[in-house]
Amino acid sequence: MSKKITLSRCCSLILLVCLLFIVPGQALARSFYFRDVTINATVTPAGDMWVEEIRTADFNGTYKGMYMWIKTQPPITITDVTVAEEGTPLTFNPGSEAAGDYFTRDEGNQYYIDWSFDATNTERSFSIRYLVNDVVQVHDDVAELNFQFIGNEWDVPTNNVAISLQLPEGANPDEIRVWGHGPLYGDVSIADDGDPFWEVNPLPANTFVEGRVTFPTSLVPQASQKTGKTALPDILAEEQAWADQANRERDEARERVKEDNRRYTEGVIPSDSPALPYIFWIVILTGIAFAYTGWSRYGKEFTPTFDGDYYRELPGDYTPAELGSLWRFGKPSAEDLTATLIDLARKGYVQIEEITVEKRGLFSREKQDYRAVRIVKDDPLLQHEQD
Repeated sequence: MSKKITLSRCCSLILLVCLLFIVPGQALARSFYFRDVTINATVTPAGDMWVEEIRTADFNGTYKGMYMWIKTQPPITITDVTVAEEGTPLTFNPGSEAAGDYFTRDEGNQYYIDWSFDATNTERSFSIRYLVNDVVQVHDDVAELNFQFIGNEWDVPTNNVAISLQLPEGANPDEIRVWGHGPLYGDVSIADDGDPFWEVNPLPANTFVEGRVTFPTSLVPQASQKTGKTALPDILAEEQAWADQANRERDEARERVKEDNRRYTEGVIPSDSPALPYIFWIVILTGIAFAYTGWSRYGKEFTPTFDGDYYRELPGDYTPAELGSLWRFGKPSAEDLTATLIDLARKGYVQIEEITVEKRGLFSREKQDYRAVRIVKDDPLLQHEQD
């Protein structure tokens, strides 16, 4: 039995280590990410903005649908929502979760869009189109668009994000100012025709991307959201403060990289080092190798050459206690004591007699028992047999 326990322990160790692989594997068995997110936005002379999001998702496992939120603050509203897959429109069906349907819900400060489909281990591309009403503010000196194109509710990463904004014609590129808010490594640019462009590669999960643009008020003559104030100096000061903060964060990040490099050269691995997962798996694999080697050498069941149902004669000269100790790795049991007593009777050193014993109590009765009587012989016994 002890041999089986040791074998079981080895197998349990290997199983436990394998679970460390299996559990993360199960967690990754159903997952998805966005390979590309392309957003094309167009500002209208009325101060509204048409937005088309093209989201290309890579699914690992089976998925039945997807949903998203668009942040809104009064007076901004979302209307004219449509969802399509590779040019095929989905059907607007409030409350339905059938494949090919979508529905929307205005939740006050955010707008909810939900669409259903069937996807298993494949890549799918969806187009979400909507109108953002009254998104442009018209100040006395400039018109301003400040919009969060991607919210932080997406809990999956995106490899490539590209956002382009088309403004109404009539402005020179030097009259347009563009800022971006989000990851520090994002790029912001203005095309030759004056249209702003934002790019983030990659975009981590739960990370927003926001764009801010100022341009001449003459581009949106029909806009209704007029503030009646001069805003550009405050906008410039605010963006400068954020830029300074971003620069400080970049400097701190560079200092952390230098410190990590210094610690690497001294043989110290930082706790947040990307190498730690690899070291962890190396240790796990080494542990599996040692466990399997130990089990192969010391834990595997010995394969006997005998192929019958049972031995008609004793297989050797060793005593039952010796066999039990070998079988249980040096841990004899009560079974070995009983077997030794019977073996001594077989050898003639003990005589086992069946007797009748009267058991006294409230109701007296007779009980069958056994009595062992030692027989003195000159032949020597092993020490454990004498004991």
